[in-house]
Amino acid sequence: MSAAISTVESAPPVGKLRSMSPDWIRLKLKLDDMSPLITDHPGSAVLLRRLERADLADAALCLAAHALPPREAVWWACRCARHAVTAEGRLPADIAAGEAAEAWVRDPTSAHRARAYAAARRAQFQSAEALAGLAVFWSGAEATLSMPATAAAAQLSQTVENAVRMASFRGAPQGRPLRLHHFLESARDIDQGGAGHLPPANEA
Repeated sequence: MSAAISTVESAPPVGKLRSMSPDWIRLKLKLDDMSPLITDHPGSAVLLRRLERADLADAALCLAAHALPPREAVWWACRCARHAVTAEGRLPADIAAGEAAEAWVRDPTSAHRARAYAAARRAQFQSAEALAGLAVFWSGAEATLSMPATAAAAQLSQTVENAVRMASFRGAPQGRPLRLHHFLESARDIDQGGAGHLPPANEA
């Protein structure tokens, strides 16, 4: 990749990804202020694309998880978990946790939140689907009883990041770069109002 980023790079249409603060970018993405990726202060959609082009897909994954709104972020985690399935398949408890998280995205009521958390707990918080359900918990008032709302929101984003990262390691190790690419394409689609669907898993 060229050391310089063109200032006339076309930006994608305005979507749902929120811009992250310079401090967040430095701490979470470990990018120096002088990095050509961020010297022109790009929005998250542009930065997401630049990170992937610079072979920083894991940093792009982190950015997407934290920049997407809560419901969209949980939906993304659910999409990625469905896409990445090992040869052994998914355990029933994990399937139930993923479906409960998806139900909350479609209808974000306190009842669906409670069901998603209960399903994630039954799955022992040990899978991408279970972590998607745990992320749902951080969206509710219950999560803010012991911490500020901003801290609960950060926990939701971090849990989504962990879920998607866990899903990316499912299957053959050599297939992970392609899985990450598909995951980031899904995040971009969700950013623009799409459903974030993914192609059939490729275990090659």
